[in-house]
Amino acid sequence: MTETIDFDFTSDSYNERYYDVLAKLRATCPVARSESMGGFWVLTRYDDVSSAARDWQTFTSAQGVGLAEVENQPPLGPIELDPPQHSELRKILNPFFTAPCVAGIESAARLQAAELVDRFIDAGQCDFHAVFARPLPGLVLLGHFLELPKEDLPQLQEWAEAAIFEQASDSEHAQTGFRNIAGYMAAVLEQRAASSERKNDLIDALVNNTLDGAPLSAELRIGSLIVLLLGGLDTTTSVLNEMCRHLAEEPALRRRLQKNPDLHSMAIEEFLRLYSPGTLGRVATKDVVIGGRHIAEGDRVLLHFASTNRDGDQFPNPDVLDPERNACRHLAFGAGPHRCIGSNVAKVSLRAGLEQLLTRFDELELDPARSPTYVTSQARGATSMPIRFTAAR
Repeated sequence: MTETIDFDFTSDSYNERYYDVLAKLRATCPVARSESMGGFWVLTRYDDVSSAARDWQTFTSAQGVGLAEVENQPPLGPIELDPPQHSELRKILNPFFTAPCVAGIESAARLQAAELVDRFIDAGQCDFHAVFARPLPGLVLLGHFLELPKEDLPQLQEWAEAAIFEQASDSEHAQTGFRNIAGYMAAVLEQRAASSERKNDLIDALVNNTLDGAPLSAELRIGSLIVLLLGGLDTTTSVLNEMCRHLAEEPALRRRLQKNPDLHSMAIEEFLRLYSPGTLGRVATKDVVIGGRHIAEGDRVLLHFASTNRDGDQFPNPDVLDPERNACRHLAFGAGPHRCIGSNVAKVSLRAGLEQLLTRFDELELDPARSPTYVTSQARGATSMPIRFTAAR
C-alpha cells in the first residue's frame, strides 16, 4: 500500500516549516504520494529529481507543469513542449540569453540596482522586498529583453504573483492573473506584427520565425512571453530577498565577502542552491518505479528542485552557505532540456544585488519589530523583508 502524506501547498505549516518539511521528506519518504489537488507524487532527492528532469520521454512537460488546472491557459512554450518542438523553439530564443549577449547589460543592471538603493539609503530602514528585490529583476527583464514599458511593471508583477502563488489557494484570482498577462502579451505581439519596423529583438523573433515550417501560433507566442515573464521575476526576486536576509543574519559572512571579491561568484551559486524557490510538474507517460514506488502512466509528478539543493548526499552540511563550495551542480535552474533559459539573466541581477548589499551598508540587520513574511505554493517567495541599516560613508 502506498504511503500518502499531507502535503498541502496552502497550509500554514508548510509555509512556516518549509525546509523542515522537505528535510523530513528526503529522510523518511523521498518519493511520496499526496492526495491534495487531485493527487500527485513528490520527488525530493537530488538523484531522483535530476534523473526525471532529464528523462522527458518518461516525464513529459507537454501536459502542463502546474498541478492546478488553469482554464484556457495557452501552452507555456517552451517549458510545456517536449523535443523536437521544444528544441526548435529554444533555437529561436537561445541567442537572446547567451552569456556574451547578457554580459552587455551588466553595467546597466548595476546602475539600476544602485539607483534603487539611492531611493531608500538615507531612510535607515525599508522593506527590501518592496523597494529592491521585487523591482530589480523586472526592470532588467522588461528593459533589456522584452523591451516593454517599465511603467507597466507594477501591474505585470501583480498579475504574475497571482498566477504563481495563488493557483492552489485562490484559483480564480490566479486564472485572472494568467488571462490578464495573456491579453497584455497578445496586444504586444499584435502591435509588433502590424509594424513595418524590424527591431531584431526577442519579440520580433517570435513574430517572424517558424516552427515545423509554419509560423508560430498566436498561443505559442503568447505562452512563450508569459513563461519568460514569470520565470524572470520569480526565482531572482526570491533569491535576492534571501540573500539580504542571510547577510543580515550572518554578518561574519558579509564581512568575509566584502574582503574577498573572488568569492562572490561561488557565493551567488550558494545563494541559488540554498534558496531556489521552484518546483515543476510532470506527467508520467508510462508506468515507472522510482525509489521502490510504482508511478502509474498518467500520474502527476512534482519535481522539487528546491529540496534537491539541500540533499546532504550531494552537498555536505547542506544548510550552510559556504562560498568556497563548488555548488555549480545545484538544480536551481532545473536540469535537462528544460533547464531555465534565463539563468544568465538571473545572475546579472544577483550580482548587482550582492554588490549593493556589500558596498552600500555599514550595518545591516533584520528589523526586530517586523518579521519577514512568505507565501508558498509550487513556488516560494518572501512578500516582505523588513531591514534596518546604516549607510556606508
